[in-house]
Amino acid sequence: MLTPLFPPFLTSLLLAALLTPLAGRLAVRLGRVSPPNPSVDGHTRATPYLGGLAIFCAVSPFLLSAKESAWILGTALMMLVGLLDDLFPFSPARKLLAQAAAAIATVAFGLHFDVSGILLLDAALTVFWLIAIANAFNVTDMMDGLAPGIGGIAGVGFAVVLTGSGPVESATLAAALAGGLFGFLIHNFHPARVFMGDTGSLFAGTLLGCLTVTLQRGGAGVAGFALLGLPLFEAAFLIAVRTRQGRPWYRASRDHTAQRLVQSGLSIRGAVLTLYAAALLCDVVALSILHRPLPIAYLTAGALVGAGLLAGGRLAKVNMGPGGGGQGNQSLLPEP
Repeated sequence: MLTPLFPPFLTSLLLAALLTPLAGRLAVRLGRVSPPNPSVDGHTRATPYLGGLAIFCAVSPFLLSAKESAWILGTALMMLVGLLDDLFPFSPARKLLAQAAAAIATVAFGLHFDVSGILLLDAALTVFWLIAIANAFNVTDMMDGLAPGIGGIAGVGFAVVLTGSGPVESATLAAALAGGLFGFLIHNFHPARVFMGDTGSLFAGTLLGCLTVTLQRGGAGVAGFALLGLPLFEAAFLIAVRTRQGRPWYRASRDHTAQRLVQSGLSIRGAVLTLYAAALLCDVVALSILHRPLPIAYLTAGALVGAGLLAGGRLAKVNMGPGGGGQGNQSLLPEP
């Protein structure tokens, strides 16, 4: 049943693995390099950060073969927003406007939720969702290997769920995205030799958001949101903690989930692997509620939310102390 998904997965994985070093060299030539910051991310040498180009190029053949032009336009535009921001940093307002334009174009070309029956409301919900999940995924890109691993695990989950509950081309795109992210991960696992930058995080986050839109009915719809449980948890956790501490929720600081796990005694790799396990749990929950009656799906998803609240409560008690900076400090709004 899943056999047709292996070719796009493997093709994208190999392309990303081969293209990522080239993207890193291009970043060095263009001066797009993150300075060493061993106190925050453990890097003792400068690291290029245009690796997202390799992910996009690896997935592009499957995007171009998709029948829905919204897939191509929306993800390509959001990737372009990230690339331009990596090359010529935008102000937060301009970057948010650019993201909104990309999301609106996606909706205008036919991809939108159909939950209220009111086209304008469904379109607005879709625009908000695409922007929100793109930035939620972006804030997970703050420790070596974290974002591509979480995104790849979610991509595999989407591919499996969509195989029986959505369009075939959506399952193919999910498999290709997972392959591209895992191929990039070969070069990004700690100690990373290249970062994905906003080019990769906004592209992958938007494509994951589009995949969710294709799963919007019954248990399958709940499963789609469960698959993105970890990025959604990260965004909600940061908003809650920063607001409770009287700090602007959108301003970057050293208080992410992975950083709290490291502060608690785990290594960088240990923290990342722990969050991989959490992402796998989200996949398991999503698959367990697929094709279930809606009340059961909601109850199971509620249990997942409850587990997240308990985990968030414990993480919030970790004393992070003063300091911060570097790759590990992601803002919940687009940063310059």
